[in-house]
Amino acid sequence: MKDTQALERTHAASPEAEEPTSPERPQAAPPKARVLGGAESWRMVVLCGLFLTSAFFVQTVGHGRPVPLEKALAQFPQVIGPWQGGADEVLPENIVRVLGVDDYVSRYYSGPNGSVHFYASYFATTWGGKSYHSPRNCMPGSGWDVTKLEVVPLSVANPHPHTVQVSRMLMQKGAEHEVVLYWYQGRGRIMATEYAERVYRVVDSLIHRRSEGAFVRIIVPVHGREIDAAMGTAVVFAQHIIPLINDFLPQ
Repeated sequence: MKDTQALERTHAASPEAEEPTSPERPQAAPPKARVLGGAESWRMVVLCGLFLTSAFFVQTVGHGRPVPLEKALAQFPQVIGPWQGGADEVLPENIVRVLGVDDYVSRYYSGPNGSVHFYASYFATTWGGKSYHSPRNCMPGSGWDVTKLEVVPLSVANPHPHTVQVSRMLMQKGAEHEVVLYWYQGRGRIMATEYAERVYRVVDSLIHRRSEGAFVRIIVPVHGREIDAAMGTAVVFAQHIIPLINDFLPQ
């Protein structure tokens, strides 16, 4: 939580007589502002130019057709490890229109350490005004404060052992706390942040003419002060579902 204590500092300035400049002690020249070297400046110009040109090319020439799911997200397994799923939550139609999703699943799972809320949405294309809604903006808008946000590694065993990066948030609303894991999955990638997804969206649109993908979010409530336990539950659940989501996404 932010410390709200403010420190006030008063600076008193008093005029002082200027010392004469002697020939033996010349005045030092004021420090010059650092200017990027030629190589650094050109590197920045080239990188910005390449990205803007790529984005313009994608928008004007085309970014591929929408790519449907292999199967509907409503078919996502009800049993995941030790967790048993409940009934799917149906979002109001106006909310679905605002989100712009082509498919989604929202479901609570019950397990030995409490409940887990699983939400995944799919976009057949993320161009043409359709895009993900970041939980960095949506959840604070519903009254939750982000007290911690970081990108963390996550080990996944299937289909082969490898490590991915996901975003982890600790949320608070009054006395309530929640742990949130989220990421973007599609086109053979797992991207932890919105910024990484946007960069790869341009790259994949140019190379593969595809921009489809899924947004995945896991929420685990914190009981008492057991934040580490909630973190552990979220991590294990994520390790189970990442390979399962791949079965639904286009190859």
